[in-house]
Amino acid sequence: MFITPDLCGDGHDATCADPSRPGGFAGIDQFLQQWVPRIVGSRAFRDQNGLLAIIFDEGANANDSSSCCGEIPGPNSPEPGINGPGGGNTGAVLLSPCITPGTVSKVAYNHYTLLRSIEDLFGLQHLGYAQPAGEQSLGSDVFNRACQVAPVASLRAPPLASAAATGPKLPLSWSARGADIGGFTLQAMQTSGGPHGWRTLLGAATRRSYSFNGRDGATYQFRLRAIGASGLTSGWALASTVFPSTARVPGAAYHGRWRLARVRDAWNEQSLVGSRGASLTLSYVGGTLRLIGDVWPQGGSARVTVDGRSHTISLRSGRPHARQALYGTVLAPGHHRVSIRVLGGVVPIEGLAIANRRA
Repeated sequence: MFITPDLCGDGHDATCADPSRPGGFAGIDQFLQQWVPRIVGSRAFRDQNGLLAIIFDEGANANDSSSCCGEIPGPNSPEPGINGPGGGNTGAVLLSPCITPGTVSKVAYNHYTLLRSIEDLFGLQHLGYAQPAGEQSLGSDVFNRACQVAPVASLRAPPLASAAATGPKLPLSWSARGADIGGFTLQAMQTSGGPHGWRTLLGAATRRSYSFNGRDGATYQFRLRAIGASGLTSGWALASTVFPSTARVPGAAYHGRWRLARVRDAWNEQSLVGSRGASLTLSYVGGTLRLIGDVWPQGGSARVTVDGRSHTISLRSGRPHARQALYGTVLAPGHHRVSIRVLGGVVPIEGLAIANRRA
């Protein structure tokens, strides 16, 4: 990005049309004091090893029209310095995480050096007078410190809450690599039941796990960012989790014989047990569906019908297991209808896990 101040901010005019603004070197100081902290303090500058070059186009002495480093005049200006090939001897200030603070270099460079160096940083071909063999890029006398490396964060959250917990307290864990870590920021957003914003759970914390208290039937997205000791931050690591509903699914219509039973290790420690002929139906707006329940030696069978397509499931198992995904189907977000009918034996249902359910 190229930024140029007006004739007051660049020090060209000693006095300004606006009497409240200083000119000359005071005008330069005022402009830089306002903008330099904003630029070098931005995330883009910190995270991407930015370079801020503060340069001048001509020397303080109007009679100095010299140049250096083999610089040649452009085709439309035989004498860029009016009386000579250049604008005189000028200095520059370069700020970057890749430059040791306080570095002073007396190596002679010209403005084509800066163009050539920017092209190098972006992997571009050299244009115009930045490409002759005599031109050079900024060297190790300037870029004399290893650039900072941002950490890479990873976040672990089970896609289905019941796979990791018996209730809405969900264990989250994370890690980071690539740099010394100064802390983590963890946020959550509910993506079901209407619009919600990001909520910060941890800010600049050093811990690497968290017990999240969610809501039955809700879907959450989590994101984590690692903060390096140098101040560089990672990109957001994302994960999402669907929480099953309670055993008695809100909004569902029940027919036949159902009874609520307390089951150890089940989701919310309850199952809604249906006998032969019992059924439930549910219309909802949402996405992917999973049926959570129990399998055991006395387990029966059921027919699950989603949007007109049926599938028979068996809940029989040599050993009892709670919080099992008895059935699942990937569905696009939208209107769906599900029905479950007990065909034989008993069918314990702990809840339905519906991604991003709206109604």
